[in-house]
Amino acid sequence: MPYRFTNRYRIMKRLIFLIIFPFFAAQTPAQQIFSISGKITDTATAEPLPGASISIYKAGPVSGLVSNKDGAFAIKELTSFDSIKFSMVGYHSKVLYQKDFIDIHFLHIKLSVAPVALQEVVIKPPVAIEIIKRAIANINAFLPTDNYESKGFYREIIKDRENYFSVAEAVFRAQYFPQKETYKLQLLQGRSKEDVAYTRLFEDFHPGGGPQSVAGNSFITSRPDFLNLKKINYFIYKIDSLVEFDGQLLYSISFDQKPGIKEALEKGRLLINKDDDAIVRYEASNSPVGSSYIKSLTGTDKVFAELLNIDFKRKSWTRRVDFSHVNNKWLMSYAEGTQSIEY
Repeated sequence: MPYRFTNRYRIMKRLIFLIIFPFFAAQTPAQQIFSISGKITDTATAEPLPGASISIYKAGPVSGLVSNKDGAFAIKELTSFDSIKFSMVGYHSKVLYQKDFIDIHFLHIKLSVAPVALQEVVIKPPVAIEIIKRAIANINAFLPTDNYESKGFYREIIKDRENYFSVAEAVFRAQYFPQKETYKLQLLQGRSKEDVAYTRLFEDFHPGGGPQSVAGNSFITSRPDFLNLKKINYFIYKIDSLVEFDGQLLYSISFDQKPGIKEALEKGRLLINKDDDAIVRYEASNSPVGSSYIKSLTGTDKVFAELLNIDFKRKSWTRRVDFSHVNNKWLMSYAEGTQSIEY
């Protein structure tokens, strides 16, 4: 019976929280409080836009969040702001001002696709592998050198095609230590739903991972194979187009595992800032080329499976990681992943 394990992790930078808390502490009861929910969709198709960025401004950006997989969002008890910007890679951004929110509690935000730049007027056309090499070389320059903290909302769903076996949500404090290339997680608040079909197996054993499986996607602790100089020759890279995001142009570069490489590697897409070669997002899944080399459980997962006398087989996975520009650095702002496992 196939089971699908889904992890989602949303991080809000520590800098943002340090600004929010003193700001709200200074408010007076007389100020108007806004609580707004809504949905973000594509203007033409009406499809929801998951992972759209929502930035709240007051003399500069002071907070932010992203829409969920259904394009929905909720902003609670917001006071004294100037504007809120809704943006998504490949779409025109939309800005609403405080006066637009008076007596409104639900917003339907429609974003239109930005024109795709199919060709640049340059003497020498860009080469995908050269962009990849520059992006890899610049990763360290964009990362913080001092220790820092983030707060993250985490949701874990374990289900098959019909049943939910576990649904849990939590808020974590993540402490990153760039010099040591490590991080720690502290549980601040958590809950699990009681109206789901729990099994003893999934209470004790989560082979799909946990908050570590998504928090560890930060470039502070690890790099994926397709961004590893020692392995980039295992992949084929191709520039598909230029896309717009918040007034900037991003290279959209697809990649896939080369035939003949006897490993289970990935295929997917990279979004790289055209001006400074910063990696803004990557989306990846297991490549069909390497499917026959997928390894099942290893390490402690394998030990637990053997103790429980269960034969788990890892079938496929996907992941997406976004990075946001904060104080001239690029920090992981959103990550999600799925693991499909059979037993």
